Amino acid sequence: WFGEGEKYVKVVFSLASKITPSVIFVDEVDNMLGRRENTGEHEAMRKMKNEFMVNWDGLRTKDTERVLVLAATNRPFDLDE
Repeated sequence: WFGEGEKYVKVVFSLASKITPSVIFVDEVDNMLGRRENTGEHEAMRKMKNEFMVNWDGLRTKDTERVLVLAATNRPFDLDE
């Protein structure tokens, strides 16, 4: 459901950390993590992106966890720098 993306991002990273080593693969990442400068973007999408970035950055992982995030896109110019 729309607006539950933030919860699902937490679940994916939590599961990946429990079954480490693991790989989180995101195909067409430009659809999910596009530029944040879009003023018409819904708050739920913004929250989901922020949650993904926080987890991706490793702010919530321990040294013993080995989680690799791999993302693919055909439109790199649409990603937030």
